[in-house]
Amino acid sequence: MGWEVETVNGEKILNHDGSDWGVKTFVMFIPSQGIGVVVFTNGENGNAVIKRVVQVFYANKLYMATM
Repeated sequence: MGWEVETVNGEKILNHDGSDWGVKTFVMFIPSQGIGVVVFTNGENGNAVIKRVVQVFYANKLYMATM
């Protein structure tokens, strides 16, 4: 699995996503905060569901704008 590693406002964020027809997945970890999110969706609104879930656990506007 290939992890994307990025720094947003000085925090290291690791994430990976994937998709297939009707399925969307996303995982992210923020080691400095002890936060991890894993989302599996099916249906046409997978991206919207993922964004809502991530926002609950990590409401960083700059990061959300890159999703």
